[in-house]
Amino acid sequence: MRRLVPLAALAVAACAAPAPCHHTLRHVELYPDTVDGPRALAAIVADPAEPEAVRIAAARALVTLDRRDHDVTRLLVDAFRGARDPAIEEALVVRVVEALHEDPLRNGDTEGARVVAKDRAVALAPHVSESARGRLRDAVIDWHLRELARRRHLGRVDLDDAFAAFGLEDRSALLESLGPQSGPENLRAALDLLADAPPSTGRRAAARLLETEAALRQQAFAAWLRDGLREAVRDRGAEELSPERLEAAVALNRRNFIDGVLQGLRRFCAQPAVADRLSAIAVDDPEEDLRVRALQALEGCATARHVGLLLSLAFDASTPLRVRDYAFDRLAEVEDPRIAARLWRELPTADDGPLGWRLRWRVGALLLVRADAGAVPRFLEALPGDGEYAHEELVGYAERLAALGAAAQPALRDALRSERWFVRVIALLALPVAEGAALRDDDAALRGAHWEPLETVGDVAGRRRLP
Repeated sequence: MRRLVPLAALAVAACAAPAPCHHTLRHVELYPDTVDGPRALAAIVADPAEPEAVRIAAARALVTLDRRDHDVTRLLVDAFRGARDPAIEEALVVRVVEALHEDPLRNGDTEGARVVAKDRAVALAPHVSESARGRLRDAVIDWHLRELARRRHLGRVDLDDAFAAFGLEDRSALLESLGPQSGPENLRAALDLLADAPPSTGRRAAARLLETEAALRQQAFAAWLRDGLREAVRDRGAEELSPERLEAAVALNRRNFIDGVLQGLRRFCAQPAVADRLSAIAVDDPEEDLRVRALQALEGCATARHVGLLLSLAFDASTPLRVRDYAFDRLAEVEDPRIAARLWRELPTADDGPLGWRLRWRVGALLLVRADAGAVPRFLEALPGDGEYAHEELVGYAERLAALGAAAQPALRDALRSERWFVRVIALLALPVAEGAALRDDDAALRGAHWEPLETVGDVAGRRRLP
C-alpha cells in the first residue's frame, strides 16, 4: 500500500530571489507518493513556465497513476486542455502506447497500470488531435483484442465506451477476434459486441465465421493446437501428454471452438451462405453434437431449398434421434407443399423404428399446424388403427384440433362415434366437456404410455384429473 507524505515535506531549498522557482524531474519522481501529488503534477503539466522536460515527465506520470483519493483522469484532461502543447500530447500518446503494447516489466508496469492507461486514453480521445486520436485508438483497441473476453470490461470504461469515444460505430475491428486462433471465449465476446453493428459489418462477420469454421477443420489448425497444448504442459512443468491424450485434447478443443462458431452463425443464419453451410453440417458432420448445434443455429432461417434435406434427416431411421428431432423443428418453420405431402404419406406407418409413437406424434403435430377444419376427418382416418397411443400424443392432437374452433366441431362430434378408441379420446379432449357425456360408460381400454390412473375412455369422458 502506498504510503503518502505531505507535499511540503518534499520541499527543496528555497529558490534564490528574484529568479523564478521551477520544479525538477526529482519533484516529478516523488510527487506520486504525496498527499496532493496528483494536483501538483497536473499543475506542472498546465504551466508553460515549467521546463518542458519536467512537464513531459509529469504528463507521463499521470497516465498510469492510480489514486483513489483523487480524480486523476479529470486532473490530467483538464491540465492537457489548459496546456494545448504538442509536446505534451506526444508524450501522452507515447506513454499510453508503451503501457499497452510493450513488455509491462520494461517500465515497471503492472496489469493495473495498463488498465489505467487505457482509461486515460479513452478520456483524452475527444481532446487530442486527429493523428493522436488515431494512435490512441489503435493502442486501446489492439490491447482489448489480444484478450477480448477478459479485458472488455476491465477498468472504469469498457470497450463499448472506447468504441464510442473513438467513433468506431461499425466495430469492424472486432472481426479480427473471429479468427481460428482467437479461442471460443474471445469469439463469443466479439459476437456480443457486434450485436448492434451495421448490416454491412454483420455480413463481413458472417463471412469471417464461415472462413474460420473451414479453417478449424484443417490439419494446420490441429498442428497449431498440438503445439499450444505441448507448450502449456511444459510451462506447468507437468509430464508430457501421451499421443492418445494429446489427440483427444486436440479433438475436444477443436470441437468446442467449432461449437462456438456455430452458435455465432446463428446470428447470421438469414444469410443464404450461412443457412446452406449449417444445413450441410447437419447432414455430413461426424459429430452428432455439432449436427444438432447446426440445426439449432438454423432456427427461423430454413427455406424451401432446405426442405428435401430436412425431410431426409427427419425420416431417416439411421439418423441420430436428436438430429431428427431438430429437423422436424425446422420443417415446422417452412411453408412448402412437399412437407405436407410427405407427412400424409408417413402418418399411417410413422410409429415404426426407434422413435416409435414419438415419430407419429411429430408427424401428426406438424400436419395439424398446417391443417384447416376440412382436414380433420382425413387426419383422424389416417391415424393407424392398431398399436398404442400415449397420453401426451392424443392430448397434443386434441389441443391443435380445438384451436381450429367451431369449424372443426362437426367432424369432432362425428368422431365421438368412431369405432376406434383413440379417435373417440381425441374428440373428447378437443370438444367442450358437455359434448362427451354420452361416453362416460365407455369401457374401451386406454392402450399406451402415461394414462395412469385413467383406464378407459369413460374415465376420460368423466374428466378425471391426472396427477
